[in-house]
Formats: sequence, structure tokens, C-alpha cells
Amino acid sequence: MTDYQFAWLHTDGVSGFRITNIHTGMELQGADITSVWERRPELPAELPVDCEPQIKKHNLKEALGFLRFLRHAIKDIWSIGSIANDRIASSKMLQLDTAHNVGFLTPDTCFSNRKEDILEFASRYENIVLKSIESDSV
Repeated sequence: MTDYQFAWLHTDGVSGFRITNIHTGMELQGADITSVWERRPELPAELPVDCEPQIKKHNLKEALGFLRFLRHAIKDIWSIGSIANDRIASSKMLQLDTAHNVGFLTPDTCFSNRKEDILEFASRYENIVLKSIESDSV
């Protein structure tokens, strides 16, 4: 289940949104945001209610649409990159190349769906870490 509730409202000629943590009750008003840095943007993957697969698929698409539209609604807030247009920033390959090109030390990395590539890469090291390309969990 998601830990947050979201609401975007347009009333009396004024638009705004709020994000509420359902566990702590802490609330953030969109008007309070002065800058944005989405270091690892992710697509919505959870819903606040259990439902049938077709309804879940529809609701997840709606959540993604809401997130995309919200990004466009706050596009004038100062951000690192463009929160509306830089969805490419979620690419781990691009992140690795960019980090390396600006001088960060980066680990040797292999992205592959072939067992042979992974085994050849792993044979060069005493230890390796395997991570999913789409999510940030092992």
C-alpha cells in the first residue's frame, strides 16, 4: 500500500495540491515547494486499495497520468533538470555515464540479459552486486 495521499484542487480560481503521509499525518502543501530534485524517479506501483487486476491496471495508469500532469503543473518551480521533461533521468545507464563524465568514481557495471555476459563479468571480481534495472531493490 502507498504511504501517501495526494490531492490536487482548483477552487475559487486558485490551484494547489497537498501530499499527506498517512502514518505520520505530516502534510506538504504544493505552494510550500521551492525546488525539486527527483534523483531516482519511479513510476507509481502501488495503490491505496486492493482491487481486481483490470481495475488496478487502470488505476495505476491514472496514478501515472496524475504524476505526469502534476509535474507539468509545477514546471516553473526551480529544479535540477526539467521535472516535466527529464524522465530520461531515470535511466541507470545515463546516470552512470553522467556521473563518470563529471568525475565521480563509478563501479564497473554490466547490464545484460545473457547469462554468459554476467558470468564473464563476474569472473573478474571477488564480489559483485546484482540489482534490478527497473527498481532499486536487490
